[in-house]
Amino acid sequence: MAKENDESGTDSMDWLLGCQVMPWFQAHGLEMGLSEEGRACLPTILDSVAAAGFTAFEVVAPAVPIEEPQALLDKMSALPLRFAGGHVWGPFWQPHASAAIPAVIATASQLKSLGCESLVVTMAPFITADADATTLAVAAENLCELGRACFNECGMPVVYHNHATEMANNAAVSTRLCKRVLQK
Repeated sequence: MAKENDESGTDSMDWLLGCQVMPWFQAHGLEMGLSEEGRACLPTILDSVAAAGFTAFEVVAPAVPIEEPQALLDKMSALPLRFAGGHVWGPFWQPHASAAIPAVIATASQLKSLGCESLVVTMAPFITADADATTLAVAAENLCELGRACFNECGMPVVYHNHATEMANNAAVSTRLCKRVLQK
């Protein structure tokens, strides 16, 4: 990121301090915000995100009011908050998961039109530390295919979001998955 002089005259990095908004949905009793009520509540939740000092947010894609985005866009502009990431998930370690990639790219395209800067991907159901080499090869192939398609078709990078099961046993899954993805 580019360095800029801040108001005090000292150098500061131009970077995002963002957060996943799921805890605020949960505080409102809305789990992950997947309901119509959750989508309607997102602009209000962003007030809390900004009040906490964050400059950006990540939200699960189904919680974004894609069909009626104006309240979200107005709130993002007023605060201002950047839409750092739209979070999607799927069983990307299963062979049939590649068939879902076009739908994920369509979602990414919609999120991009709302200012979303990256697609955050999680494997769910979670992959476990005892995953075999074939499972990891399929996951790596699907994630690489998704990453290429998302960047080529939407201009968005894909960011991988891991969970505790992938970090178990000294990051067994994450370490093996990273090696495979980086070889692609």
